[in-house]
Amino acid sequence: MASYRGFESAGMRLLREWSGLLLLLALPACWFFWSVQWGAPEKLVVDSDGQISGYINNLRQSAQGERFWRQQLGLVREEIDYIEKAPQRAREMEALMAQGDRELMQFNQELYRDHPELRPSPAQLRAQQLRDAADRIEDLQFQAIIRQAEQESLRRLRITEQVIIARLKNE
Repeated sequence: MASYRGFESAGMRLLREWSGLLLLLALPACWFFWSVQWGAPEKLVVDSDGQISGYINNLRQSAQGERFWRQQLGLVREEIDYIEKAPQRAREMEALMAQGDRELMQFNQELYRDHPELRPSPAQLRAQQLRDAADRIEDLQFQAIIRQAEQESLRRLRITEQVIIARLKNE
């Protein structure tokens, strides 16, 4: 009987010594299983060809099925909505900038009224007008580039949306 107790003590001792390591190995495994089964990517991981980026995301799709595709459909629609509202956000920003310009002009008029010696010369005013005109030209060129990029993104996102909808019909 003594040898049996000694064996039991050795087993318990071994379990105590290895329990920390087992716990360290079990926690990441549990986290991995949870993230594959229940976790969701925080961004769109499906491209316009229907390909899923990343090994973990492929596992998620296999484990979650329809839930994965519904979540991706929501994300692609959020991105489409964000891009479609870009012109509205730009108009709001332009209105804020125009308001700021009006306030600055009013401040400058009051400043020049009280301190006429600070008023810029006609040459300085002309130089500023030319700089402003150059800024407007550059801004228009930049806006055209942005609109083109947004249109291309919208095109790809709409294709992705249709691919996801087709996958949901097959699930």
